[in-house]
Amino acid sequence: MARVFNPFTGKLDYTTTKDVDVESMSITINWGWWVIVAGQYGGYFKMPYACTITWRILSEGSSTPISSTTTMDVWKKSSFYPTVADALVWTDPSLAGATNNSETGLSIAVTAGDWITFNVVSNIGAKILTLQLNITKT
Repeated sequence: MARVFNPFTGKLDYTTTKDVDVESMSITINWGWWVIVAGQYGGYFKMPYACTITWRILSEGSSTPISSTTTMDVWKKSSFYPTVADALVWTDPSLAGATNNSETGLSIAVTAGDWITFNVVSNIGAKILTLQLNITKT
């Protein structure tokens, strides 16, 4: 299931794929001509099934990608609502003077019913950010 942040409604729009075991969850933050400021984005999403986060990518998606220095958090909590104290214990998705960065080999358990939200910790330069998490149903 792909999730994309809609800045006009302030909510995550989503589509589902036919792939049964591996899916993708993503958020795109688009500030157009302005640099994205730190803060929480994307509302709250309740995970409908147990899964494991196995891969992620963070990218700057302007028409001419901007080399950026950005750090994001993913917050997860079994009850509503996650806060900074619920940040996943991993190396935060980040860009260091780059347009994209990915990581494989992750194995982060998510329980059915966990609440997830996204937070931009810091950003220098990026105007459009996409964070994608690949998840495997368990």
